[in-house]
This record gives sequence, structure tokens and C-alpha cells, in this order.
Amino acid sequence: MPFQFKQFSISDEHCSMKVGVDAVLLGAWCNVDGATRILDIGTGSGVIALMLAQRSPATIHAIDIEQMAAAQASWNALGSPWPDRISVGNISLQQYILTCKAYYDLVVCNPPFFNNSLLSPAALRNQARHSGEMPHAMLARACAHLTTPTGQCCVILPVPESVLFEQLMRAEGFYPARIMLVSPKPGKTANRAMIQFERGQAGEVRAETLNIRSDDNEYSDEYKELTRDFYLKF
Repeated sequence: MPFQFKQFSISDEHCSMKVGVDAVLLGAWCNVDGATRILDIGTGSGVIALMLAQRSPATIHAIDIEQMAAAQASWNALGSPWPDRISVGNISLQQYILTCKAYYDLVVCNPPFFNNSLLSPAALRNQARHSGEMPHAMLARACAHLTTPTGQCCVILPVPESVLFEQLMRAEGFYPARIMLVSPKPGKTANRAMIQFERGQAGEVRAETLNIRSDDNEYSDEYKELTRDFYLKF
């Protein structure tokens, strides 16, 4: 059954990674101000691309190495209110860097998370969750190669991986401008970090925190506020 949002729906039965909180958080949080061209790397079902289409008038390109995921993302985009602004390609990031002649105002990625963790028996799930097919160093280089001089990059990662990725991005001339640390609920350690990177000299970082649920295990007010344009129940 499709996952129904307020302005579009997502089918993800052919995707190794389903629609989840991480993707929705990133799609709702990343800065789209002034963006006319956006690249969504590792689009999966296309949920982030569709969220960004809802939030901006930008042209959005989405890519995924997994053939069935790319096909499903394309199907979801065609069934959305913005089929003329979203295109999906079945291509690896490595190949895309070599062939793409465009530059983007914003690159977004909910990337493979884990560099050295235990692999799942499911090959496609490994591909989606582990960085073997898209090393984080390759992602950092892609951000540098594919963005305009004022372009931005936004990612969501587990906190330990986000520290390492920040070092990779600094080596490519990017610095964090905004960071949101995400916790399951008050009193719990943050387990995700969303980071907006910009080119140039390091400056003051806008630091934010968000608890997904409140102490009574209901969705928190700040989570509802961030995602209310998308979730039907908010």
C-alpha cells in the first residue's frame, strides 16, 4: 500500500530501504532557499526528491544505483503533482560524476550509513545501508564537483559517521553552516545528525536539536512542526 503524504504518495515495495524517519527529516529540514537545480543522490523511493519539489520550484535530478529503486522513484515522480520537474536516473554516483555536465545549487543525500559494521545477508539492503558502493569520500568529492560556487550540500548520518564526514567535507572546501542533532526522545543521546555544508571559510554554526518523541512517547511538537506539511496526521 502506498505511503500517503498530504500532496503525494510513495510506493516503496521494490526498494531495499523503505520510507523512513531519516529521509522525511532531511527532506523537511534542508535549506532550499534560492535553489533552482537540486540533485538527490541515492534517491531510493524518491521521497526526498518529492518533498523538495513540494517545498521549492526547483528542477530536481535524482539518481540511484539500484535499478528497481530508480524505476519506483520514477513511477512515484510521474504520479506526483510535479512530474515535469523531477527526473530519475539509474546510475552510480561514480558514473554520474564522470558524465554530468550540470552544476547544482543543492545536493542532498541520505547516504549509506555504515563504514565498518556487520553486513546483512540481504545484498540490496547492504548496498543501501553500507558505504561500499558509495564511499563517503566519494560523496564528499561529488559535492565539490557537482555544486555551483555558492552551492550547498545536506546530509543525514549517524552521529559518529557525521564527524568523519565533516572532516572529508572540510578537505573539499566545505564547512558546516547548520547542524541539527536528532534524539529519539528527551534524555536520550542523539543518534542522527543533519548537516548543511557551504563552501568558504568556517564561520558560526547554527546548532539545533530535535526530539522525535516527547516523554509520553507521542510525537514531539518540534517534530510535528518540522513535518506538518507532509504527514497526514499532523
